[in-house]
Amino acid sequence: MLLPRFYLLPVVMLSLSFGAYSSSGTRIEYCNDQNGEYRYTTEVVSVSGIGQHHNGFLQIEQSSNDRALKQALLAMNRSQVNQDNCNTFITNENIETSSSKDGKQVARLQFGFDNAHLSPIARQSLNRVAQDLAKQKVALQVEGHTDSVGAKQYNQGLGLERAMNTADVLFFQGVEREKVVMKSYGESKPVATNSTVEGRASNRRVDILLNE
Repeated sequence: MLLPRFYLLPVVMLSLSFGAYSSSGTRIEYCNDQNGEYRYTTEVVSVSGIGQHHNGFLQIEQSSNDRALKQALLAMNRSQVNQDNCNTFITNENIETSSSKDGKQVARLQFGFDNAHLSPIARQSLNRVAQDLAKQKVALQVEGHTDSVGAKQYNQGLGLERAMNTADVLFFQGVEREKVVMKSYGESKPVATNSTVEGRASNRRVDILLNE
């Protein structure tokens, strides 16, 4: 007599919203592109393990609220944002597993010409990411960059101002000051050509990196 076989199948309920945020099993993504500003929150609401007979008859169903399982399932879910299309991109996706991702980019924030200030929506999104960073007690490197317009010495100072304004948001949300290194690279590390308007816009940025 053959024993029945059971298969454990995860059934996941996902929600996508612009509202409430919690760190467990939740991904937040902010993007500012040519069409406007967007903030997506994707959350694993519930997880059920299903034991199923090989003929397809449902036999066993068991719910789970395990944090690690939710995070693993969320990691398998497709991101809502194509980062390459974003002028400003903020995410908490890399924070939970920071210990094995030294140098991993947590966020990239773009700035207007000769500007070192964040938009209200970008600041709000960075606040939420900063809350997770504070809980994880990770070490961070905040790097300020500029385009090549203007004197190198001025751009060096502007890059530092951008890094400091970004770091201030992190500090306000509880990230420890001694765990943050601020640097300005000025115009010396462009990610795009400075010969076009689009390229210069991409270079006016702050990168937040994990620095474990």
